[in-house]
Amino acid sequence: MDLETLRRALKAHVGRPVLRDGVRRISVEVLVADTVQMRLEIGQVWHSASGHCDSVLCVLPGSPFAGTAVLMREQALVKRPQMWVWPATAEGPVAVARHRCEDQVVGTDFGYDDIRMFTPRLLTAAIGAEPADGGFTVRGMWPYKDRDPVVGVGRVDEHGVLVAVDLIKVGAIDPFRQLRADRVAVVDGMPTPTVIRVVRPEEGFSSVMRLVAMTHGDPVARKLFTAERLREAATAVTDASSAVTMLRE
Repeated sequence: MDLETLRRALKAHVGRPVLRDGVRRISVEVLVADTVQMRLEIGQVWHSASGHCDSVLCVLPGSPFAGTAVLMREQALVKRPQMWVWPATAEGPVAVARHRCEDQVVGTDFGYDDIRMFTPRLLTAAIGAEPADGGFTVRGMWPYKDRDPVVGVGRVDEHGVLVAVDLIKVGAIDPFRQLRADRVAVVDGMPTPTVIRVVRPEEGFSSVMRLVAMTHGDPVARKLFTAERLREAATAVTDASSAVTMLRE
């Protein structure tokens, strides 16, 4: 693995086509021993430009944690995004410490880091890469959740999408956490995973995220993308994502 190849891998990821403004609806299943324990529907709206992205994610009505909203502000190649969460039962938003970006989101096995638009932790902590299958294999090392050091091994595909990540404790052989994007489709010109799985083999836990619908558009006013107006933004995201009824591919 060498640094020049790593630069090419990062350039492929950051430079991939990303919709400037978009809305999507996703479904998430949480499983224990391959048995579904919980299902959620989630809406997300984002504004993206030049490696910056602001997004609001909201758990939709009829799901556990319905009404819970998350605001993320991120920048490509910056280790951690800014994050706020407004739980459905709370009176206001709560700032999420940046070092908690790998914490689980609304009871699933997905972390904040998994729903970022740009450069998840493996890529900001990468120490080398090599060509593989039209894309790149990337390797990194960092303190997982700012605690125990881990080795991460992943793959950036030919579209620049991070489609696989194995996390391995230092000194161990088998990964304790695995992420796989089972399929990448080009939707409205944007390469995006349509199915993502996270597995924690030691505990027997897993979660599956499926893209239900996605399109470009600017359905939520940018002035609502603030912590103070996150509840208003969540209402707008709920309406916008519910109106997207077809997967456009």
